[in-house]
Amino acid sequence: IAGIAAAAIAVCAAAIPDRIQVQVKKHNTGWVESSRLWVALVGPPSTMKSPMISAAVAPLMKIDAEMARKNSEARAKYDKLPPKEKRQTDLPQQMQLMLQDTTIEAAQEIFKDSPDGLLIYQDELSGFFGAMDKYSGARGASKDRAFWLQSFNGGVYSVHRIGRGATYIPNLSASILGGIQPEAIRQVAAECVDDGLLQRLLPIILQPAVLGQDEPLSEEAIDYAKLIRNLHNLREAEPLTLKYDEGAQKIRQELEGRHLELLSCETINKKLSAHIGKYNGIFARLCVVFHCIDHAGDVLPAMISEATAKRVAGFLHAFLLPHALAFYAGVLGLSDDHDRLTAVAGFILAHKRERMTNRDV
Repeated sequence: IAGIAAAAIAVCAAAIPDRIQVQVKKHNTGWVESSRLWVALVGPPSTMKSPMISAAVAPLMKIDAEMARKNSEARAKYDKLPPKEKRQTDLPQQMQLMLQDTTIEAAQEIFKDSPDGLLIYQDELSGFFGAMDKYSGARGASKDRAFWLQSFNGGVYSVHRIGRGATYIPNLSASILGGIQPEAIRQVAAECVDDGLLQRLLPIILQPAVLGQDEPLSEEAIDYAKLIRNLHNLREAEPLTLKYDEGAQKIRQELEGRHLELLSCETINKKLSAHIGKYNGIFARLCVVFHCIDHAGDVLPAMISEATAKRVAGFLHAFLLPHALAFYAGVLGLSDDHDRLTAVAGFILAHKRERMTNRDV
């Protein structure tokens, strides 16, 4: 159920437009966050990652198909214009909600017309990471990784190429949802440059699947599809910068202190510490998601309540953090020198040692 819940929240985040954002601090107007999340379901094939993800994205995929049909009709109408009129008419925008198998060059064209953000939907995230090397040629994967790193933060992005000319992206913004096997993510972590791309993912560790049931579509599934459409319809609203009420701001400040304490784990695992370093921003993004879900279909209040902030804090620390610890300790290995650390620990336990010297180690 953890995989289904996390996948659904990732889709909700992608459905909410970037024009809805939160001002994180009371007085600092420069730090704002939108509902942009990267979620990875981690488990072997027996955990049924693909059915979970496909069920979660189905409502958004339906809306995306409707938009693609309108795009095609608009393009067909444009192509039929007389040459003189066509030169005086702007090319119709090709706005989308989702991207699957794509190259950076193709993605740039779609991002250009999709300023409210896209969902990068990857059934297997190993292919997403592998494509950075496959299509990057002699220049290496660093430029592709820099592109996706910026998509996590959002903002203006421009490309200048001799052959293609200039491409201006008003807001390079992507949510990511995909699955990956433990062996594959270990290989990615071992081989890739440690630039923080991996640490931006919220890992969800899956248990083995249980026997499925053949049942009619539930009311909850119908409500979920309505929710995704209502969140998508926020694109028709005016841009809105949310703020925290006094109680919510106090919770945010307390969490910031807790996250600072947790960063001390850097001495054991730098990757885990870098991941926790993103939690202040992740908290703000989750607040936007929870707030929009609570008020989907209604007028969106401008203040995020203390009750919402409290729920998000619980979700972040009682749900997401334990999954992150399981991922970095169990899947990737607790420390940067995991094998040696476990060997020393095993020696201490086996010999019931209360004292260790350098010679013992």
